[in-house]
Amino acid sequence: MIETKTDQSVLIITPPARFDLGAYKDFTKSYEPALLSRSFRLIHIDMSQIDELDSGLLGILADMKEKVFVLNIEIVFTGCSKEITNLLDISGLRDPYMFKYFECVDGKPQACTV
Repeated sequence: MIETKTDQSVLIITPPARFDLGAYKDFTKSYEPALLSRSFRLIHIDMSQIDELDSGLLGILADMKEKVFVLNIEIVFTGCSKEITNLLDISGLRDPYMFKYFECVDGKPQACTV
């Protein structure tokens, strides 16, 4: 189950441990109302719970990127394992022009900002 909460103009999304193409519909439902309301300037995706993922994850994130990029909404990732960070690098989804901020957690938090 995908958890969501809000903090002022920030939407916080926590995907489940198994975040794959099967979670697509729930993930889309977690952020699309925020896009329609246009009351959020930042979407924070907490990746710390993810144990297992597949290529469906990349498609889900690419689809979201297309929708939020035109609305000038920033996306922040936190809690990314080294494996997730590598997948995002390989797929080009870690491009700073697509995602404005990025935080990687490999034992120690480090900022990967432009």
